[in-house]
Amino acid sequence: MANTLQKPAPAKKKDPSGQPSMKWYDFLKDLGLYLYAVVMALIGCVTISGLVNPQAVEQLKLLGAEYLITVDMISCVLQFALAAYAVLIRFALAKKKAKAPLLLVLLHGADIVVNLALLLIRMDAADMLGQQVDLVSSILPIVVGGALVVINLIYFHKRKALFQN
Repeated sequence: MANTLQKPAPAKKKDPSGQPSMKWYDFLKDLGLYLYAVVMALIGCVTISGLVNPQAVEQLKLLGAEYLITVDMISCVLQFALAAYAVLIRFALAKKKAKAPLLLVLLHGADIVVNLALLLIRMDAADMLGQQVDLVSSILPIVVGGALVVINLIYFHKRKALFQN
């Protein structure tokens, strides 16, 4: 008698074609990757503004940290490249290309590598200059990138049949 009073477990939501929900895919395709590209481009612009600030450059030279100028230039180029790559991935996802999910995971993996390298360089420079690095704001993008890699691997593995082009 107890079994008849229990409610059945809710079924997983599926769209009319019988496939699993594609809300994450739609978010990435319609907004997420564009926002990522805009944020990366803005970070690149902020980096450029620091490079063209003669006072900041002069201060780095006085402290003996000229290599940070080169690091910032490389970082700026990488940020613009990641922004462009995100837009390309968006179009690959929209066309449901077979490699699109892998490209998305590689984007987040590259973001992790870039942020990890920048963290190590910042820590070295801060140690040399007698300053401290804000570890929370430096480690947060690495943790979020790792989470996005896992989420996207799981999500797109379940929808592998949809990406066959």
